[in-house]
Amino acid sequence: MPRRARGEPGGLELLPGARRQPRQHAGEEEPKPEVDLYALVKQCAATQNLESDECVIALEQSGLSLDEFKAKFAAKLGYLAKKDQMTAMMKTCLELKASLNGKSAEDLHDLVEKVNYACRKALVDSHMKAAEFWTKYR
Repeated sequence: MPRRARGEPGGLELLPGARRQPRQHAGEEEPKPEVDLYALVKQCAATQNLESDECVIALEQSGLSLDEFKAKFAAKLGYLAKKDQMTAMMKTCLELKASLNGKSAEDLHDLVEKVNYACRKALVDSHMKAAEFWTKYR
């Protein structure tokens, strides 16, 4: 079939401002768009949750293992290192909470004050929301 010049009936016209896309040959992969990993990590850090969609995407795009990802982006994800570690205060909180069972009303009064103090401090140290903390450390 003969080629027709632009402007002839049946010829192809490009709209003003349009660019021709190069043809893709069989077997060639489409070029992948550039990924702004820094922006993805920043979005991940904002969620403060490694299991969030943002963190999952950042982890996948980085090509790193979870431990490598945490190590490489420790400055951005500094809270995550603490979040995944059980501190001494968290252990104290959980031990005191477990000791509440079976206590008399008189014994509970003093113990509850200790539990409130230890668990409040542990929650702050964890950098988690209360729901996340109690889900993880029941």
